Amino acid sequence: PSDDYKSWTVEYNLPQRVWAGEDVLGFVRKNNPDLFERSYNDKTLLEDVTNSFNLSTIVKSVKSAKRKCPGTIVLDLEYFEPIAMVRVDSEAIGKGYISVDKYGNQLPASFFDMVLENGHKIDVEKIQ
Repeated sequence: PSDDYKSWTVEYNLPQRVWAGEDVLGFVRKNNPDLFERSYNDKTLLEDVTNSFNLSTIVKSVKSAKRKCPGTIVLDLEYFEPIAMVRVDSEAIGKGYISVDKYGNQLPASFFDMVLENGHKIDVEKIQ
């Protein structure tokens, strides 16, 4: 067996709600295709994997990242939590609905097709 560990995997927790818009691992592979070609023993691999997952539009943060032998990286991900869909009609955003979190922050477009459980629709005449 090689000490290089060219073949390694990543394990991560899934969100409590399933979102239709995005596959987190698929996003990472698409946006950083060379990442999974690197050696498990690469000194910056753990940091680079963490940064790649942090770029996903549905991941709020990587709470922890660690190596687990043989050849596995384990991530604990925190996801954005949409709580409402807000109807908008503005020149900047257009017409339709946007997802917001509990602080009123607009969430990424990948949440648009999500089915809200216990969510609320808020009608807003105009958002400027």
